[in-house]
Amino acid sequence: MTSTLQGATRSGSNGGTAPAAGRPTTIKRRRSWRPGLLALSLFLIVGSMLAGLWLYQSTTSRVGILHAATALQPGDQLTVADTRVQYVAAEPDFLQALFTEDQATATGFYGGTLGLTVSRSIPAGAPLVRDYLVPDENLIPEGKAIVGVNLELGSYPNLISDGHTVDMQSASDDDEQLTSVSLGEAVVWSAVVDPDNGRLRADLIVELEDQNAVVQAHRNDLLRLTLVDGGF
Repeated sequence: MTSTLQGATRSGSNGGTAPAAGRPTTIKRRRSWRPGLLALSLFLIVGSMLAGLWLYQSTTSRVGILHAATALQPGDQLTVADTRVQYVAAEPDFLQALFTEDQATATGFYGGTLGLTVSRSIPAGAPLVRDYLVPDENLIPEGKAIVGVNLELGSYPNLISDGHTVDMQSASDDDEQLTSVSLGEAVVWSAVVDPDNGRLRADLIVELEDQNAVVQAHRNDLLRLTLVDGGF
């Protein structure tokens, strides 16, 4: 029997054709994702992300900052029960002014050997600023008291600031005539004006004998301040 090569094919016994000798046949298959492999890939990706997040949190330094657990007023003695700790990422510039958990331990505040008195009004939930906490005996001069006030725009001089001396007055409406009664002078210990509503939050050093009258006028929204002079 003889075989005859014709072009790139050779005859087979069944009359068909076969690829030429020396040229391998390549079979292409379409790649398909199996559901199990896809789920495994997603698991590995999410797992690596969570591991990275855990590593970052575990290596980032966090510091406990003391916050006011309740609203504090000037003259209040600070106790451990008045505080709660919140942990934040350590930022040196941010921590310089705040009372930290480590400082509370080192100074003896937690142990009861350091007595601190609040010198500024501190709302509940606010971080404790070290400058607002002073040893008890160094805060209020003898014969004086500190009164915290919150006054609407128009009830205080526009240029009011820390260290100013103001005259305190109790305004009243008597027979459609506006009158006022002087409650004495006070030194502004601190003054902050809310830029949104113009209200003044201030702490005033008053004579101890004037304290009750000033507090009552403030409660009745009758307290008015006028500037006498400024500067400590």
